[in-house]
Amino acid sequence: MPWGGVPLEIKKSTQRYGDYSLPRISSGQHYTYGSQSSAFYSRNNHLEYLKALAADIKNLPVDVVKETVDFCVGDKVETVNKAVLCARSPVFSKMFQNEMEEHQKNTVTIEDIRMPVLKSLVSFLHTGKLQDNDLEFLCDVYYAAHKYDISELRHACCVLLMPKVTVENVFDLLKMSNSYQDGSFKISMMVFICQNFETIFSKEKNGC
Repeated sequence: MPWGGVPLEIKKSTQRYGDYSLPRISSGQHYTYGSQSSAFYSRNNHLEYLKALAADIKNLPVDVVKETVDFCVGDKVETVNKAVLCARSPVFSKMFQNEMEEHQKNTVTIEDIRMPVLKSLVSFLHTGKLQDNDLEFLCDVYYAAHKYDISELRHACCVLLMPKVTVENVFDLLKMSNSYQDGSFKISMMVFICQNFETIFSKEKNGC
């Protein structure tokens, strides 16, 4: 039972493990699963997200609801309502409701996240929707979601990443799941490896 105890005899017809859908690759074939234009939340879940967001904002202090925060990335600035940030991120909530520098200045300088990624994060916080993008972009959004402890966004990233898993990138994604201690995503990667064991290791054997 290699790969953390996940048996290799898992049926290749298995399509789900944990929270995420698993693509399949037939032995000897190479697929790169194409992007999907759909967002993470269905219409009903989207409405539930907005209701929950509104309810959480009502519980915040009035001054937080009225204030905005400027995120500075290089020479670009993104202005965001402070209440939305605090309602959906424990990290932002602590940052803006305690006596931290960001609370005093209402300004956050970010050096490790690109502005398009930040905009995607902010859009998700407001709408509960994450538009699909390429693998690198979604991994960057995943990093931002981890940094600011936005679990719903992290989950949304994993859902959209799953169709993009290939025999070439699965080990990189497994490493990423380890780095961020994401048990569900890690298990999904291990199951993908088990389902496509022959394909993956025949490529390794042939030096591909």
